Amino acid sequence: MARRQNGHGPKYLRVSEALRDDIAAGRFPVGEYLPSERALCERFGVTRIVVRGAIAKLEEQGIVEREAGRGTRVLRAPAAAVTIELFFVKWLSPFADPILSELCTGIATTARQCGYTLTLNYIQDSHSVEAFVENLESSNASGMIVVGEAQWYAPVIGAIESRFPTVLVGTPLGSLRADVVEPDYEGAMAMAVEHLKECGRRRLLLLAGAFDSNEGRDERNIASFREAAKRCGYAARDAVVHDGRDRGLKGFDLPADLLKKRKPPVGVVATAASYARNVLKLARDARLRVPEDVAILSTQDSLWLTGTEPPLTAVDVTGRAAGVRAVEKLKMRFESPALPRRIERAPIRLVARGSCGEPARTSGDGAQ
Repeated sequence: MARRQNGHGPKYLRVSEALRDDIAAGRFPVGEYLPSERALCERFGVTRIVVRGAIAKLEEQGIVEREAGRGTRVLRAPAAAVTIELFFVKWLSPFADPILSELCTGIATTARQCGYTLTLNYIQDSHSVEAFVENLESSNASGMIVVGEAQWYAPVIGAIESRFPTVLVGTPLGSLRADVVEPDYEGAMAMAVEHLKECGRRRLLLLAGAFDSNEGRDERNIASFREAAKRCGYAARDAVVHDGRDRGLKGFDLPADLLKKRKPPVGVVATAASYARNVLKLARDARLRVPEDVAILSTQDSLWLTGTEPPLTAVDVTGRAAGVRAVEKLKMRFESPALPRRIERAPIRLVARGSCGEPARTSGDGAQ
C-alpha cells in the first residue's frame, strides 16, 4: 500500500499552523492581540508578506480579526485538529488522473479552507485494499472520503464506514452508513441529449457497455438516454444504442464500421472520455467532419478531452463541485453525528468545447 501525507506546505501555512497551535494552547487568549508583524517576522525568520499571508489564513478560518490601527485580535480558539483521509482506489493516482483530478482538487481545496489536514491513501490493486482495511485501527483519521473503482471499494466499504464518519463519492455499492455524493448519470444524459438537440442533430448514437456490470452505470445510461431522446422528440430509429457488450467488445473498443451506416449529421453521446476520443478517431478515418458531420459529446469529462482537435464537449459529473460537496457533507457529519445517512446527486455542468459546433462555454448546476 502506498501512503502519502501532505507536508507543512508553504511558509505562510507553516506560520499559520504555528500561530493556530499557540492560540489553541492559550498562549494568545481570546480577546487579546497577536504580537506585531515585526515581532512575528523575527520569531519565525520570515518576511512581512509571509506573516500577512499566515494571518489572512487565520482570518479566513474565523480565528482572528484585523483591526485597523490596533493589530490582530484573537476571536476564538480553533477547534481540535481534524484529519481527513482520502481513500483513493484506482489504477492512476488521483491528481494525475485526468478524469478525477478536478474532484480531488475540490476535496483538497475545501479541506484546507476548513482547516483540516488531508492525508492521501492511494491504492492501485485489490490486495492493497485489503491491507489498508487491516490497518484501520491504527489510523488517527477523523473521517474518510472514499473515491475510485467501485469493484475495489465495495467489498470493504462496510469496514471503513463502521470505523469512521465516511463520505463516498460514487455509486453506493455495499454502503450502509456512509453519506454518498452520487454521480448524476440521468441528469448528465438529459443535458447531453438536450444539447445535441439544440445543436440541430437529427439522429443520435449512444456508446455504452464498457463499465463493470455490478455498478449498473451502463443500464442507467441506456435507460436515461432513451427516456431523454423520447422526451426531446426523437423517434426510436433515430436514437440508437451501441452496447459493446452485445458485440463482445472489451473496454472502450469500437467497431471500425460504427459510423459508416450513420447518415450525417449525427450526434454521438459517449458514456466515457475514452469512447469520445476513440469515436473522434473513427470519424477522422472515415473522412467525416467534426462537428459538421459528427458531433461528439462525452458524459464523463476529462483533461484528455481538451487536447483533441476539436476539443471535445462534455458533461462534468464528478468535477470540483462534487469534491467540495464531499467535504461539506463530512463537516456536517462531524457537527451532527446523529444525522441520518444521506445520498445526493453531484452537481453537473456542461463544458462546451466546440465538438458539437457551438462556442466554448460552461453552464449548468456546477458552473463556477
